[in-house]
Amino acid sequence: MPAEGIATPPSTILIVDDSPTNLQVLIRTLSGTGHRILAAKDGPTAIDIARRTQPDLILLDVMMPGMDGFEVLRKLKSKPDTSDTLVIFLSARGEVADKVSGLELGAIDYVTKPIQGEEVLARVAAHLSRRHLERELRDNRDRLDRELAGAARMQRQLLPAAMPPHESITFGSYYQTSRHAGGDYYDVLPLGGDRFGILVADVSGHGAPAAIVMAMIRAVVHTYPGVADDPSGQYKERVGSVTYPARVGNDPHALVRNSRKQDLESEPSTLAYRRSKTARCKECCSAARTAV
Repeated sequence: MPAEGIATPPSTILIVDDSPTNLQVLIRTLSGTGHRILAAKDGPTAIDIARRTQPDLILLDVMMPGMDGFEVLRKLKSKPDTSDTLVIFLSARGEVADKVSGLELGAIDYVTKPIQGEEVLARVAAHLSRRHLERELRDNRDRLDRELAGAARMQRQLLPAAMPPHESITFGSYYQTSRHAGGDYYDVLPLGGDRFGILVADVSGHGAPAAIVMAMIRAVVHTYPGVADDPSGQYKERVGSVTYPARVGNDPHALVRNSRKQDLESEPSTLAYRRSKTARCKECCSAARTAV
């Protein structure tokens, strides 16, 4: 059974030893652990099995006729499909030089013969658990990167697709977030005649909470029923001040829950926020008016 306290995910383990007795001992030791156990009696056979099955871990004997364990490890590390395989050396020789050579070639551990079942189980469980956690962390990171990249694409769709045309002036813009998603926003609004309003907003902080506030600012600006020729007055009338907590954690809806209930009830057509008495806030955006 696996060592107590170490969760070992089901894995494929290849045992390589030229001694049938050692193979049987190791197979019996690892039986009942939930792992798939494969065996090879020489180096070439081990390399062939490893390339076909790509095991998670190899218990590799060092002293074998023909191709020894060091040469097997070199060949495994030279191939992309087996270079990441975990290898634990098995040897009756306990010289430090042999251990150092194996570790320098890429082995992760060294077990000295005669085989002690509990030691083998503990080392196998520890290394497989670590590998499982590394893969899980990498998968979670990749999934988070994909989600943030998707959020960034959606956020960019809220920005102006094209600038308003004018015969005397050309507007241009460049937008690049510091991370996948942020709270920066800009817009150019025709005010009638030869006048345009330029809105630039910078929400304090980064990530999902800042992006949510940015989306709310855009909604307020584009649903304003009057002529938006006074951005500062429009901001104060429609939004008031926004509570943007220093710590939102992983819950962007906290921005809504932290708002005072009477603010929402008093004007159901808008989301009005006020500063909390217990948290310092920064103005979430600044507006400027430019007359052309």
